[in-house]
Amino acid sequence: MIFGSRPDLILIVVVFFALFRDWRMGLELGLIAGLLKDLFAFDLFGVNTLVLALVGFSAGAMNAKLFRESRMTQFILVFALAAISMWSHYFVISFRSKESYLITLSDYLFSSVLPASIYTALVSVPIFARFIVIYNLTDSEDFL
Repeated sequence: MIFGSRPDLILIVVVFFALFRDWRMGLELGLIAGLLKDLFAFDLFGVNTLVLALVGFSAGAMNAKLFRESRMTQFILVFALAAISMWSHYFVISFRSKESYLITLSDYLFSSVLPASIYTALVSVPIFARFIVIYNLTDSEDFL
């Protein structure tokens, strides 16, 4: 844990398979991972399912337009999707909750979103590199 943040390993796996496969794989894996996360979270049920499904779909929809093997591309994509995921989660919970949040959006951005997104993106680079080796992937090959 760094600055009170943990990397979102589930998001990293969803983004990896969506990026190196297609939007269907990203959507399906996001739905399954989100559902499992919802089952074990003390949160509004369905939020993680929705958010991770959208993350998987988004990463998969962009996979043909990006140089997938670039570490910079991987870092930026995971950072952006982690930030969007956290913001989406915040907005859904804040709109569904009858209680007002004690933390403002700007406080949430600087105390949670930025540190967690940077940490998740940093951790994703070696994980992506290891997965590429495990699955023997290149930009032109298919797998699984």
